[in-house]
Amino acid sequence: MKRFNFKVLAYVCAVGNLLFSSCNENDNLTISSMYLKFNAIGDAAKILKVITNVSTWTFEKSADWFHVQQDTDKLIVTVDEYLETDDSRKGAITVMAGKAPPATIKLEQFGGDFFVELDFEKSGEVVLNPGQGWILYGEPTNQSAATIALGTTGYMRFEWSQINPSEGVYNWTPIDNAIAAWALRGKQFAFGVMSVNTSGNVYCTPKWVFDKGAKYTMGNGDGGSTERNFYIPVWDDPIYVEECKKFAEALAKRYDGNPNIAFIDIRNYGNYGEMHMIPFTKYTQTLTTQQVQSLLIQPYIDNFKNTKLIKCWGLHFDYRINSSMDKWAVNNGIGLRCDGIMGPNDDGDVLFMATGKLPIVWEFIAGFRSLENNSTFPWDDNKFKNIIKANKPNYIGMGQWGNDAQYMLSKKPDLIREVANLMGFNFSMITARYFNMISVGEALEISLSVENSGVTNMLTDCVVRLVLLDDNDKVVSSFTTDWDAKGIDGGATVDFEANVVFTNTPVAIYKLAIGLYRNKNDSKPTYHLDNKGRTSDGLYVIGALKIK
Repeated sequence: MKRFNFKVLAYVCAVGNLLFSSCNENDNLTISSMYLKFNAIGDAAKILKVITNVSTWTFEKSADWFHVQQDTDKLIVTVDEYLETDDSRKGAITVMAGKAPPATIKLEQFGGDFFVELDFEKSGEVVLNPGQGWILYGEPTNQSAATIALGTTGYMRFEWSQINPSEGVYNWTPIDNAIAAWALRGKQFAFGVMSVNTSGNVYCTPKWVFDKGAKYTMGNGDGGSTERNFYIPVWDDPIYVEECKKFAEALAKRYDGNPNIAFIDIRNYGNYGEMHMIPFTKYTQTLTTQQVQSLLIQPYIDNFKNTKLIKCWGLHFDYRINSSMDKWAVNNGIGLRCDGIMGPNDDGDVLFMATGKLPIVWEFIAGFRSLENNSTFPWDDNKFKNIIKANKPNYIGMGQWGNDAQYMLSKKPDLIREVANLMGFNFSMITARYFNMISVGEALEISLSVENSGVTNMLTDCVVRLVLLDDNDKVVSSFTTDWDAKGIDGGATVDFEANVVFTNTPVAIYKLAIGLYRNKNDSKPTYHLDNKGRTSDGLYVIGALKIK
């Protein structure tokens, strides 16, 4: 068989765990790896880091089939093809630095059989993906660069009177500005519009709704106040119900399907929209589950067809044992929320009906500052991680309002990074198996093992493509697989297989890579993997592929 001398220009750092060090007191020498392995077509270049206090160092090589380039503090190693036999060939590089004992690096190239099995390293970094992650409260100006770097989603609550100041008139500016501010930082935004806020405006529901004839009761505010000066709607009043319906229609017309919105809370019942009447329970009536569903939630279902909706927490419903409202919400495509995390009951378990189907959103029972030193139910890192593993949330608020997220990050940086990769999904390539030399037009048979080390499934759409890259990491050809990324359960590893035909591909050596896209027509991948080897365009290199 004719031999070709191919040198792949891309540099791949091969840093091993085995280090060679001199014990000489004056001259020392350390090499990053003492063994380099290549396949038959040569792979990409591999780099040996040379660490020494000797200003001039040299090397010798034992054979002509591999090539070594010296560059400041490293050696760049490439090899020729080795197609004539199924055996392997071996060589060595010896590095000398002053009086330090020489270091010998062994090389081995496996020939003939073009079947390769490659293992992949995890990145060791925080992996951020849409549809999950740390929620950051308020505007980006409430956050620091560090919290923004670790969060995926901004979050705010607006008062209905702020957005709908008079009948038929809408002031979308506060919501639009928040969406734009978070999008500018590469984040999605989530929000809810409240009908009552006893920490804010006494007319959270617009005054014009009551002037129109909607009935109300008076309720006291937060902070232990007994003054009853907040206007609380009579929740089943026909005028209130009708205006809530009109507002849901207008909100959907404006925002349904906006790609910068992660989800919208339905907050037209209870204080803060949380479906409870604290602190004014004795001053107003409550509705039955069926009334809340049909009168206040159904209009959102009728109008939002694309953007995810979230049903808020409901203390006075039978939420702990097989909640009929939770069942109804999930059956109608609505995700669930719990605002009692790290409290005495750790109520994340009540949301199990949405697990792996719809978003589960968590909020701490109080700000992290309060939880950190709470004598009744003190903060515990292991407890927090265990309830995440047991109850599988997609989103968790990082602290709460103000600069609470910054404070939490200052106290729990390692925990926040660990949990960022634990909630939701976290995909990584484990092993790839394929023949790395095929003919033009021949199908590439490949098997790829993918692990989900997160706690639950991916909920957003995903298209998986295999692509060929040239030496400049530009896409030469691509193939859309039928691999179902959404079907990888939390904690599971799945073996995907495909017969891939790359069309219009000239004879050459390429890099085989993978990309995960939100939509089939996207030009660049949306999702990150927990692997090294990511290109500037968001693709992950699997290995070399020669088309002959």
